[in-house]
Amino acid sequence: MTDIAKFISNLQITYDSGFGDDLAKDFYSPCLENCTQYKRFTGDFTSNVIFDWGKALTKIIERNDGQCIVKIIANPNLLEDDLQILKETLDPKVKERILENHLENLIDEAEDLINKDLEQKKIREVKLKIFAYLIVSKKLIIKFGFPKHVDRANVFHTKRGVFYFDNNLKVAFVGSSNETHGGHHANVESIDVYHNLDNENKHLNKAEERFDLAWQGHAPGFDTVRVREESLKKLKSYAPKNIKKF
Repeated sequence: MTDIAKFISNLQITYDSGFGDDLAKDFYSPCLENCTQYKRFTGDFTSNVIFDWGKALTKIIERNDGQCIVKIIANPNLLEDDLQILKETLDPKVKERILENHLENLIDEAEDLINKDLEQKKIREVKLKIFAYLIVSKKLIIKFGFPKHVDRANVFHTKRGVFYFDNNLKVAFVGSSNETHGGHHANVESIDVYHNLDNENKHLNKAEERFDLAWQGHAPGFDTVRVREESLKKLKSYAPKNIKKF
């Protein structure tokens, strides 16, 4: 069992992939693996980030306490594949079929995905299968931010998050990285890290407070919209990029 206090105390105050850090391996994946919940503001989100969740992915799939593990508020611009999954999983019959059938072999497939033991032609299929299961099981809930803070507002671009652990311990971060494969691994990105191990941290408290307000739809500068048929019509999409690098 991981000593959470020790784990948090060993985290760096800054992670910067331009200076030798691997944000996915060194920070995101171990935090996600050990946390009880993850709240995340992100500009872009793509299901390709699943490749970088590492061992945390199987832990999330295996959890059966009925609690949401990952909550994301993202910019409403998705990969075509991801948008299609969100549309399909609105259908109650599709949800039922996924919950009944997807757990079979899903853990093994997730481990193969993490360990890069899948044939190239199976990578996309398995990734989307896992993404669909996370959505319908409500282990991953995504909402979208639509800016309204100024006339002709541009995009939702906030990037910060909070990890929750046992014993009321928390770790927050703010920085440049999105919840994407690029943000976790492929890009040069940096984040600053805060925790409440020794005492209350104002940066952490503010990140938590603002996420909770936004999740409930009370952010003054943007609307937070959940996934439903009418809201998906407002989302933009773009073609999936080549995933051979994974």
